[in-house]
Formats: sequence, structure tokens, C-alpha cells
Amino acid sequence: MKLNEPRVQYRNNEASATRSPWIDANGWRILRSPGRKFVYRVKGEAAALAAAEAFTYTADALLSADAPGEDAFGKMLEFLKTIPPAELAPVADFVSSTMERTQPASCSIFSRE
Repeated sequence: MKLNEPRVQYRNNEASATRSPWIDANGWRILRSPGRKFVYRVKGEAAALAAAEAFTYTADALLSADAPGEDAFGKMLEFLKTIPPAELAPVADFVSSTMERTQPASCSIFSRE
């Protein structure tokens, strides 16, 4: 399955509730297609993002990159080799209407306390 080039879009010309950038990622495709093989065709720094994404979702992925992308991929691969494997539960970044009514405003879904 061909995957889109992962990237971060900084939309400075659009008004929004937050200053968070828009992230184009393929994690949802990988999670919805277990056991499939994936292909990235990327350029430049996107090769590092693709490698990190494939690693994060333990995807069976083939990455094709241009010369600058090969360098970025190599650096990311060296970094990823230092990270031990981990089986982590999924985490969501949302607040339901029930949480808004029952939890204090400072409640964070990422808080472990």
C-alpha cells in the first residue's frame, strides 16, 4: 500500500483556536491495515519522518528517497536503533463532552497522576 509523504504544515495565514501545526501522517492507514506492506516515496527531510512513522507503528515498510532523503533517513535510523522496543497502549488527544462536565479544567488525558 502506497503511503503519502508525512509532513508538518505550518498554516500561519489561517486563524485557528490553537497555534498547533497540521500534521499529515499515515498512522491511521497502518493501524487499519495490519499485516500489509507499505511503500513510502519521499524527498528530503520527509524520509526521516517516514522512518519515524514506520517505526512508531511497527509497519513493514519500504522507503524510497532521493539523495538528501537518504542522509536524513540514515540519521533517523541511527537514532531509532537506540530506542528499545515497547508495547504501549494507544493514547488519544481529545476531551469528550462528559469529561468537560465532570472534570476540572486542568484535567489532561496525558496526566498519569
